[in-house]
Amino acid sequence: MIYRNAVSLLAGALVFTLWHGADAAQTRPGPGSPKMPDKEALAKRIEPHAKETADLVRDANTSVEQYPTPFFSSGAIYRVTNRAPRHPIWFTVGCAGQDYTVMLPMNQKGFMELATKAGLDLRGEPNRLAYVIAFLEATQDTRKRFQILNGASDIQIINQATDEEKARYDALVEKYRSIIKPPKFDDLDPSRATVFALVGQDLVEIGIKLSNSGKLERSDKMLEENLPIAYAK
Repeated sequence: MIYRNAVSLLAGALVFTLWHGADAAQTRPGPGSPKMPDKEALAKRIEPHAKETADLVRDANTSVEQYPTPFFSSGAIYRVTNRAPRHPIWFTVGCAGQDYTVMLPMNQKGFMELATKAGLDLRGEPNRLAYVIAFLEATQDTRKRFQILNGASDIQIINQATDEEKARYDALVEKYRSIIKPPKFDDLDPSRATVFALVGQDLVEIGIKLSNSGKLERSDKMLEENLPIAYAK
């Protein structure tokens, strides 16, 4: 029951529900590696509004990591992963203050609302870029691959590829070797960032427009479809 409800939660309308829970879990993150928060505190925030999901957080097979958010002074993002028997289940949760909690997968509006309550600090390009990357990773569709690329070599060919697949892969890497770069803001327009990513089986160029208030606008450009790469599990 827990696993089925968690999958339904991620796939359905409750993804967009705002949760206002109990006392805060650890809500003041620092830069660097993710931190392990108090699972029970996080579960208590969720429980009044989604008991099955709170039970999933408490489950012995569940781990909770705090995502690095140097751009928040009073908020946090957590990644919750449950090693289910057949398939891992994971999702992201945002917290701010004492009583604001929001599910983030496929919820761009919720992410931006979180930012307004979490002490957003966009001073300096490192904070701005980290904010953009967190936005993309936390609001992804967790049912399929989302991998930010730093270069064409990050694209890995499928195991036991056919000669045709190998030829296409080699051509793709050569074509995008000088195009795919790590995420960065435009030198001429510092409000615009470009991110290259694998989304499902496709290569996508993502454009981000970032305002001073933290509002983000995303536009996707399909570059290549159905790449010869392994299906994400």
